[in-house]
Amino acid sequence: INSLIAAGADMLMPITLTDECRTAVGTVVDYAYFKYYQDKRLLHTPLHALSQVERDTYNFRRKLLDFLSEQLRECVNAKEKQWDKEELRKIKIASAGVRRKSTSGSIGTSLEIDPTRLPFFKYCYQCGRSVGVTLTPCPHCLEIFTCSKSCKVKVWNERHKRECLQTVRQRKGSMKGKGASQSRTSKEAKAKKQTPTKHKKEDVEKILKDGRRRRTAEHASSQADLPYTGNYSFI
Repeated sequence: INSLIAAGADMLMPITLTDECRTAVGTVVDYAYFKYYQDKRLLHTPLHALSQVERDTYNFRRKLLDFLSEQLRECVNAKEKQWDKEELRKIKIASAGVRRKSTSGSIGTSLEIDPTRLPFFKYCYQCGRSVGVTLTPCPHCLEIFTCSKSCKVKVWNERHKRECLQTVRQRKGSMKGKGASQSRTSKEAKAKKQTPTKHKKEDVEKILKDGRRRRTAEHASSQADLPYTGNYSFI
């Protein structure tokens, strides 16, 4: 498998899975699980009831499935790094069907993102399956999906706990930054609205002051019959 991947084999290449009456398109991981579940005796027989050869076969198949899932996860992560991180996050949240608060504070508005803008691949972050399973998003970060409770617990303990907490922390920091910038913008807008009022008051006070000066000058010149120089001194 490593040789095939090194030679350029694509882990995300679509593979058609055909059953007696159903047909689906999945990845190499889906095909591996499809063949794995066809051996019903080895799958449903208790481990202690199997022979040594059957136990070795069972353990080898489980290791092979885990290896394929790890390779698929690395391939998907490498693809997603080429895309815009914020845009990909919005698409994942939209595909999860979660309704979030809008910037205006109204509740119940969903993100207006077209999920077809990026080739977003939805799969179980633990086992790698994407066909024939019900994928549930992580309730904290909404960026990964799991297909069962066992996969959810295992992926949380092995790798996702640190990733999830870091993602949620970064999201809260960005939301605080946006809130601070919006508050600064609102304060600047209020200041701009209040500035013309101050100017108007100053203009009114100036006009009244000039009128008082003019009346005082006229009264003084009528008494002394001398021209007004502007500094209340007479020639």
